[in-house]
Amino acid sequence: SLVMAGTGDLDLLRQLRTLRARVDKDVHYGHHMAIAMAIGFLFLGGGRATLCTSNEAIAALVVALYPRFPLSTSDCRYHLQAFRHLYVLAVEYRCLETIDVHTNMVCTVPVEIHLKASPEYADQYLRATTPCILPELSRVKSVRVCSERYWGVTWQVNADSRLAKSLRRGCVLTVQRKTGHLSYTEDPFGLRNLHARPFPRRTTRDSPNHDTTAKGNADFIQSFSGDPAVLAFAQQLAAEDAPDGADAVLTSPGHTASATYTQVLYECLIHEKPEAIPIYAQLHTLTKRSLA
Repeated sequence: SLVMAGTGDLDLLRQLRTLRARVDKDVHYGHHMAIAMAIGFLFLGGGRATLCTSNEAIAALVVALYPRFPLSTSDCRYHLQAFRHLYVLAVEYRCLETIDVHTNMVCTVPVEIHLKASPEYADQYLRATTPCILPELSRVKSVRVCSERYWGVTWQVNADSRLAKSLRRGCVLTVQRKTGHLSYTEDPFGLRNLHARPFPRRTTRDSPNHDTTAKGNADFIQSFSGDPAVLAFAQQLAAEDAPDGADAVLTSPGHTASATYTQVLYECLIHEKPEAIPIYAQLHTLTKRSLA
């Protein structure tokens, strides 16, 4: 449990629970104390903390984990039981979490941790998924987001002293999800992104299901983009039947302005270019004025 401190490893937990369930004449108070401490180390800090390897931390652990465990609650012949709490001097918070910049919710993101070279090992990379426990900060050179669903960003721990200080207390980093992709919680296998799903059909205002369909379409856009401007655009202008197919002509006869803007919205989202929506809107307005 010292090696796996803070990881919450399920296989190790199963083994510890098996040991805890033993009932035998040779199992006494000291055995239960050791197993309880092992489970506590496994979920140290609720999975947000781990153990430091500095000289002071090792000394505190040696005192706290002195191998002569008591036979009863009042047994202090070999070791004062209060010393068992000195393990807190070796606790270090190194949990890395990521938060979506639009929703302010904790999200799961794959990251690549670059470890420095040392005389014991060569320069290497470690892949993990947030939230995760970072290696010792003295070994970490940089942390990079490596996901096709989120914009790539690299945090240089050596170059940013404030980031290094924040990581020592357990750090929360902000990431931005790409347009057209769902989070790993909503879509674990990547089968529900915007490229794999058709844009929902629009109903006319005379349709009895118009209000329900319009709300569903707004929710569809909201699941793929957290940009307030895009959401407002979708709710305001996407109200009627949208043209089928990604290569439909925007200014074809019979298309309403709402249908045209709906198609523009779809095209900009699948190509991850929401900033082009105002440009298309201005071009469409100028085209209508020139034909009037």
